[in-house]
Amino acid sequence: MKLHEKIRILRKDAKISLKELHRRIVFHYGEHALGYWTLSRIELGKHEHVRLHSLEQICTALNVSIGDLYEGVEIDSPENAPLIKRNQRRGGYTYNDKAKFDIITPSNLDFWMVELTILPGGKTSPKKSTAEGISVETVYVVHGTILCHIGNKNYELKKGDTITFDNHASSYFKNTSNAKSVLLIYQNPKKI
Repeated sequence: MKLHEKIRILRKDAKISLKELHRRIVFHYGEHALGYWTLSRIELGKHEHVRLHSLEQICTALNVSIGDLYEGVEIDSPENAPLIKRNQRRGGYTYNDKAKFDIITPSNLDFWMVELTILPGGKTSPKKSTAEGISVETVYVVHGTILCHIGNKNYELKKGDTITFDNHASSYFKNTSNAKSVLLIYQNPKKI
């Protein structure tokens, strides 16, 4: 069965209407709640790529886990998995001559992962604090040592270290080593 079919089955098993399901989502998530028409399109199977945070809202309102939601649902086979070779990456951003990132995930996803490369002494531009929506960023250091500045705190991260933070905080990264530093950054939902 498809994901949208499972959502409808769980809703009907709970003996609630689509409007009641949406009311419950609004109760739990307030102004960040999934819109009624988006919820309707998801249940009808007309929303091709459903965001994880949308599924979390639906599961919360139905009082089921993500695992329960996916039980019995057909998942795309590995043959359909998109492969992106290094020379086929779809874009990125150059901060300066010592810091740049490449987007390493397909464009149809609601999140993205980037590979950030910072040469010795290099630094990304400071990202200003914002207050809109919910967004999480996780940074993994593949190689090197970096200073990660978040809000008004500094964190030294070395190879293998990870840090996760609210993406709305002001932040920047600086290479404090004598070698190239490479980071993988996961951002959900994606935004610059």
